[in-house]
Amino acid sequence: MGYMRRRYEWDATRCVSKRQPGLLFVSRRRVDPRGKAFTLIEILVVLGILVLLAAILFPTMARVRENGRSASCTSNLRQIGMGLMQYAEDYNGYHPIAGSVVAWDATDPGTGNNGWMQQMQSYIKSQQVFHCPSDGNSPYSYFLSARVAYLDAGEFAAVNTKQIQYPSAFVVAGDTFSKPPGTVPPAEPDKFDSQDADKDDYSQNCVGGETNGTPAMAWDRHNGGQNIAFADGHIKRFRAYDPQLMTFRYGEMHGWQ
Repeated sequence: MGYMRRRYEWDATRCVSKRQPGLLFVSRRRVDPRGKAFTLIEILVVLGILVLLAAILFPTMARVRENGRSASCTSNLRQIGMGLMQYAEDYNGYHPIAGSVVAWDATDPGTGNNGWMQQMQSYIKSQQVFHCPSDGNSPYSYFLSARVAYLDAGEFAAVNTKQIQYPSAFVVAGDTFSKPPGTVPPAEPDKFDSQDADKDDYSQNCVGGETNGTPAMAWDRHNGGQNIAFADGHIKRFRAYDPQLMTFRYGEMHGWQ
Protein backbone atom coordinates (compact mmCIF):
# COMPACT_ATOMS: atom_id res chain seq x y z
CA MET A 1 0.00 0.00 0.00
CA GLY A 2 2.90 2.34 0.75
CA TYR A 3 4.57 1.98 -2.61
CA MET A 4 3.71 3.06 -6.18
CA ARG A 5 2.97 0.42 -8.65
CA ARG A 6 5.55 0.31 -11.40
CA ARG A 7 5.32 -1.11 -14.85
CA TYR A 8 8.21 -2.67 -16.60
CA GLU A 9 8.96 -3.67 -20.14
CA TRP A 10 11.21 -6.52 -21.03
CA ASP A 11 13.67 -6.11 -23.88
CA ALA A 12 15.80 -8.68 -25.61
CA THR A 13 19.16 -7.24 -26.63
CA ARG A 14 21.96 -8.96 -28.49
CA CYS A 15 25.22 -8.94 -26.61
CA VAL A 16 28.06 -7.25 -28.46
CA SER A 17 30.82 -8.96 -26.48
CA LYS A 18 33.59 -10.43 -28.57
CA ARG A 19 33.72 -13.45 -26.27
CA GLN A 20 30.01 -14.24 -26.56
CA PRO A 21 28.80 -12.69 -29.87
CA GLY A 22 25.62 -14.69 -30.12
CA LEU A 23 24.40 -14.48 -26.56
CA LEU A 24 21.12 -12.78 -25.88
CA PHE A 25 20.34 -11.32 -22.53
CA VAL A 26 17.19 -9.76 -21.18
CA SER A 27 17.21 -6.29 -19.71
CA ARG A 28 14.53 -4.52 -17.78
CA ARG A 29 13.75 -0.78 -18.02
CA ARG A 30 11.11 1.22 -16.27
CA VAL A 31 8.49 3.11 -18.28
CA ASP A 32 6.80 6.00 -16.51
CA PRO A 33 3.15 5.95 -17.56
CA ARG A 34 2.59 9.47 -16.38
CA GLY A 35 2.83 11.90 -19.39
CA LYS A 36 3.36 15.66 -19.08
CA ALA A 37 0.40 17.49 -20.70
CA PHE A 38 -0.20 21.22 -21.20
CA THR A 39 -3.00 22.69 -19.16
CA LEU A 40 -5.68 24.89 -20.77
CA ILE A 41 -4.26 27.95 -19.04
CA GLU A 42 -0.78 27.29 -20.43
CA ILE A 43 -2.18 26.89 -23.95
CA LEU A 44 -4.13 30.14 -23.65
CA VAL A 45 -1.03 31.97 -22.42
CA VAL A 46 1.02 30.75 -25.38
CA LEU A 47 -1.74 31.72 -27.82
CA GLY A 48 -1.96 35.15 -26.23
CA ILE A 49 1.78 35.66 -26.66
CA LEU A 50 1.58 34.62 -30.32
CA VAL A 51 -1.29 37.04 -30.97
CA LEU A 52 0.65 39.85 -29.29
CA LEU A 53 3.75 39.13 -31.36
CA ALA A 54 1.66 39.08 -34.54
CA ALA A 55 0.09 42.43 -33.65
CA ILE A 56 3.58 43.89 -33.21
CA LEU A 57 5.31 42.28 -36.19
CA PHE A 58 2.68 42.48 -38.93
CA PRO A 59 2.47 46.31 -39.04
CA THR A 60 6.25 46.51 -38.93
CA MET A 61 6.55 44.06 -41.83
CA ALA A 62 3.93 46.03 -43.77
CA ARG A 63 5.90 49.25 -43.28
CA VAL A 64 9.10 47.53 -44.40
CA ARG A 65 7.40 46.25 -47.56
CA GLU A 66 5.97 49.70 -48.26
CA ASN A 67 9.39 51.28 -47.81
CA GLY A 68 10.68 48.89 -50.46
CA ARG A 69 7.90 49.89 -52.84
CA SER A 70 8.59 53.55 -52.09
CA ALA A 71 12.22 53.02 -53.09
CA SER A 72 11.08 51.59 -56.44
CA CYS A 73 8.74 54.56 -56.85
CA THR A 74 11.64 56.93 -56.19
CA SER A 75 13.61 55.19 -58.93
CA ASN A 76 10.67 55.63 -61.32
CA LEU A 77 10.42 59.33 -60.55
CA ARG A 78 14.15 59.77 -61.02
CA GLN A 79 13.82 58.33 -64.52
CA ILE A 80 10.79 60.52 -65.20
CA GLY A 81 12.66 63.59 -63.96
CA MET A 82 15.65 62.83 -66.17
CA GLY A 83 13.31 62.17 -69.09
CA LEU A 84 11.67 65.56 -68.60
CA MET A 85 15.09 67.24 -68.64
CA GLN A 86 16.06 65.46 -71.86
CA TYR A 87 12.71 66.29 -73.42
CA ALA A 88 13.17 69.96 -72.54
CA GLU A 89 16.61 69.97 -74.18
CA ASP A 90 15.05 68.76 -77.42
CA TYR A 91 11.99 71.04 -77.29
CA ASN A 92 13.48 74.47 -76.61
CA GLY A 93 13.13 74.19 -72.85
CA TYR A 94 9.51 73.02 -72.71
CA HIS A 95 8.07 70.02 -70.95
CA PRO A 96 5.41 67.92 -72.67
CA ILE A 97 1.96 69.44 -72.54
CA ALA A 98 -0.81 67.83 -70.52
CA GLY A 99 -4.47 67.89 -71.52
CA SER A 100 -7.63 66.54 -69.94
CA VAL A 101 -8.26 62.84 -69.32
CA VAL A 102 -6.22 61.02 -71.98
CA ALA A 103 -5.89 57.25 -72.15
CA TRP A 104 -2.76 55.60 -73.54
CA ASP A 105 -2.72 55.81 -77.38
CA ALA A 106 -5.56 58.37 -77.29
CA THR A 107 -5.30 61.99 -78.41
CA ASP A 108 -6.49 64.97 -76.40
CA PRO A 109 -8.95 67.02 -78.49
CA GLY A 110 -7.72 70.26 -76.95
CA THR A 111 -3.96 69.86 -77.42
CA GLY A 112 -3.94 67.41 -80.32
CA ASN A 113 -1.35 65.34 -78.46
CA ASN A 114 -1.10 62.05 -76.62
CA GLY A 115 -0.89 62.23 -72.85
CA TRP A 116 2.31 63.63 -71.40
CA MET A 117 3.56 60.18 -70.43
CA GLN A 118 3.31 58.92 -73.99
CA GLN A 119 4.88 62.10 -75.38
CA MET A 120 8.07 61.35 -73.47
CA GLN A 121 8.01 57.58 -74.00
CA SER A 122 11.17 57.69 -76.13
CA TYR A 123 13.07 59.14 -73.16
CA ILE A 124 11.91 56.46 -70.71
CA LYS A 125 13.20 52.88 -70.63
CA SER A 126 9.80 51.26 -70.22
CA GLN A 127 6.13 52.11 -69.87
CA GLN A 128 6.36 50.29 -66.52
CA VAL A 129 8.28 53.30 -65.18
CA PHE A 130 4.97 55.18 -65.02
CA HIS A 131 3.56 52.66 -62.55
CA CYS A 132 4.23 52.92 -58.82
CA PRO A 133 4.38 49.41 -57.26
CA SER A 134 2.05 50.60 -54.48
CA ASP A 135 -0.65 51.54 -57.00
CA GLY A 136 -3.14 48.71 -57.34
CA ASN A 137 -5.67 50.67 -59.42
CA SER A 138 -3.83 52.15 -62.38
CA PRO A 139 -0.75 51.58 -64.56
CA TYR A 140 -0.29 55.39 -64.58
CA SER A 141 0.65 56.56 -61.10
CA TYR A 142 2.24 59.99 -61.50
CA PHE A 143 1.13 63.56 -62.12
CA LEU A 144 2.93 66.24 -64.15
CA SER A 145 3.14 69.58 -62.39
CA ALA A 146 2.23 72.41 -64.75
CA ARG A 147 0.22 74.74 -62.51
CA VAL A 148 2.30 77.83 -63.29
CA ALA A 149 2.02 77.29 -67.06
CA TYR A 150 -1.76 76.90 -66.74
CA LEU A 151 -2.07 80.10 -64.69
CA ASP A 152 0.13 82.10 -67.09
CA ALA A 153 -1.63 80.90 -70.25
CA GLY A 154 -5.15 80.56 -68.90
CA GLU A 155 -5.39 77.21 -70.68
CA PHE A 156 -3.53 73.94 -71.11
CA ALA A 157 0.16 74.81 -71.47
CA ALA A 158 3.63 73.33 -71.02
CA VAL A 159 6.15 74.41 -68.40
CA ASN A 160 8.98 76.52 -69.79
CA THR A 161 12.04 75.36 -67.86
CA LYS A 162 14.02 78.44 -68.97
CA GLN A 163 11.90 80.54 -66.61
CA ILE A 164 12.48 78.39 -63.53
CA GLN A 165 14.54 80.33 -60.99
CA TYR A 166 14.46 77.79 -58.16
CA PRO A 167 15.12 74.41 -59.83
CA SER A 168 15.85 72.63 -56.53
CA ALA A 169 12.39 73.64 -55.24
CA PHE A 170 10.31 73.64 -58.44
CA VAL A 171 7.99 70.61 -58.39
CA VAL A 172 7.80 68.79 -61.73
CA ALA A 173 6.08 65.49 -60.87
CA GLY A 174 5.01 63.20 -58.05
CA ASP A 175 2.99 60.10 -57.25
CA THR A 176 -0.77 60.28 -56.84
CA PHE A 177 -3.90 58.12 -56.49
CA SER A 178 -6.39 56.71 -59.00
CA LYS A 179 -9.92 55.45 -58.54
CA PRO A 180 -10.49 51.70 -58.74
CA PRO A 181 -11.35 50.67 -62.34
CA GLY A 182 -15.05 50.99 -63.03
CA THR A 183 -15.66 53.70 -60.43
CA VAL A 184 -18.47 55.96 -61.59
CA PRO A 185 -18.16 59.73 -60.98
CA PRO A 186 -18.70 61.59 -58.74
CA ALA A 187 -17.42 58.83 -56.44
CA GLU A 188 -13.93 59.42 -55.01
CA PRO A 189 -13.44 62.91 -56.45
CA ASP A 190 -10.00 63.19 -54.85
CA LYS A 191 -8.56 60.53 -57.16
CA PHE A 192 -7.78 60.42 -60.88
CA ASP A 193 -9.36 58.19 -63.51
CA SER A 194 -7.51 54.88 -63.54
CA GLN A 195 -7.04 54.97 -67.33
CA ASP A 196 -5.76 58.55 -67.42
CA ALA A 197 -2.19 58.56 -68.74
CA ASP A 198 -2.13 62.36 -68.58
CA LYS A 199 -2.57 63.22 -64.89
CA ASP A 200 -1.67 66.83 -64.03
CA ASP A 201 -2.16 69.56 -61.43
CA TYR A 202 -3.67 72.24 -63.68
CA SER A 203 -6.79 72.64 -61.58
CA GLN A 204 -6.31 70.25 -58.66
CA ASN A 205 -3.61 70.33 -56.02
CA CYS A 206 -1.66 67.06 -55.95
CA VAL A 207 0.85 67.77 -53.17
CA GLY A 208 0.35 67.89 -49.43
CA GLY A 209 -3.41 68.04 -49.20
CA GLU A 210 -5.56 71.08 -48.44
CA THR A 211 -2.76 72.99 -46.68
CA ASN A 212 -1.32 73.57 -50.17
CA GLY A 213 -4.60 74.44 -51.87
CA THR A 214 -8.02 73.15 -52.83
CA PRO A 215 -9.42 71.11 -54.41
CA ALA A 216 -6.86 68.62 -53.15
CA MET A 217 -6.19 65.15 -54.46
CA ALA A 218 -5.23 62.15 -52.33
CA TRP A 219 -1.46 62.22 -51.97
CA ASP A 220 0.11 60.36 -48.99
CA ARG A 221 0.66 56.97 -50.60
CA HIS A 222 3.86 55.77 -48.93
CA ASN A 223 3.48 55.33 -45.16
CA GLY A 224 1.90 58.76 -44.90
CA GLY A 225 4.30 60.39 -47.36
CA GLN A 226 4.63 61.28 -51.03
CA ASN A 227 7.56 61.10 -53.45
CA ILE A 228 8.20 64.34 -55.32
CA ALA A 229 10.49 65.08 -58.29
CA PHE A 230 12.10 68.50 -58.71
CA ALA A 231 13.42 70.41 -61.71
CA ASP A 232 17.07 69.86 -60.76
CA GLY A 233 16.53 66.07 -60.92
CA HIS A 234 16.47 65.19 -57.21
CA ILE A 235 13.68 63.18 -55.57
CA LYS A 236 12.49 63.46 -51.99
CA ARG A 237 9.68 62.03 -49.89
CA PHE A 238 7.52 64.47 -47.93
CA ARG A 239 4.90 63.97 -45.24
CA ALA A 240 3.40 67.43 -45.83
CA TYR A 241 3.64 70.45 -48.10
CA ASP A 242 6.83 72.33 -47.21
CA PRO A 243 6.78 76.00 -48.27
CA GLN A 244 10.53 76.27 -47.63
CA LEU A 245 11.41 73.46 -50.01
CA MET A 246 8.68 73.54 -52.69
CA THR A 247 7.41 76.02 -55.23
CA PHE A 248 4.82 75.93 -57.99
CA ARG A 249 5.84 79.27 -59.57
CA TYR A 250 8.71 80.27 -61.82
CA GLY A 251 10.19 83.21 -59.92
CA GLU A 252 9.09 82.91 -56.29
CA MET A 253 8.57 80.38 -53.51
CA HIS A 254 4.83 79.85 -53.67
CA GLY A 255 2.37 77.06 -53.03
CA TRP A 256 0.04 75.49 -55.56
CA GLN A 257 -3.02 77.67 -54.74
